[in-house]
Amino acid sequence: MKYISRSIPDLLKVSKRMLILRGIVLLLLGISMFYKPLFTLWYLTVVIGILVIIDGIAALAATMRGKNQLRSIMIIDAIFMILLGFFAVISPLMMDVVWIMLIGIWEILSGLQSIFLRAESDAPRLTLASGIISIIIGIFFLAAPSAGIMGITWLIALFLLAASAVCFFTAWKISRVTVDLSILDEL
Repeated sequence: MKYISRSIPDLLKVSKRMLILRGIVLLLLGISMFYKPLFTLWYLTVVIGILVIIDGIAALAATMRGKNQLRSIMIIDAIFMILLGFFAVISPLMMDVVWIMLIGIWEILSGLQSIFLRAESDAPRLTLASGIISIIIGIFFLAAPSAGIMGITWLIALFLLAASAVCFFTAWKISRVTVDLSILDEL
């Protein structure tokens, strides 16, 4: 137990450092998304595309080694992931446009669902308003995908800045923690 009581302050220091590092990365990424939204989105799409390619190759290798009843579906899924990753790396902004258009279609379908199911809702007027807003957003994304990309990029930037602030606040709170380890020494 004495080893545990001695390692807790070290764990808190490491956690604090990791939170500060994560906060700095999120802050820089959030600022970058505000000032250079298309470049940052392009870069993120390429990085995500590379990760999807690696994940697809790993899934394909694991599927080839295993004997599963769903093997053919898993192979198709892995190949689709690899192709999707290559598309993201080769043409990242086009990939972003495709995603925005898919989000637009999803928003329209979600809005229609809200409108048709408003009678079953506890707040039918609010559900109707939500459905109409979703349809308007979906039409906007389909009609002007580049503006939709900018809007979503700025929303992501706001999220990243908020997450950065939470990391810094949590690190500050950890630095103020005092741990009474005497109870562990008695065990």
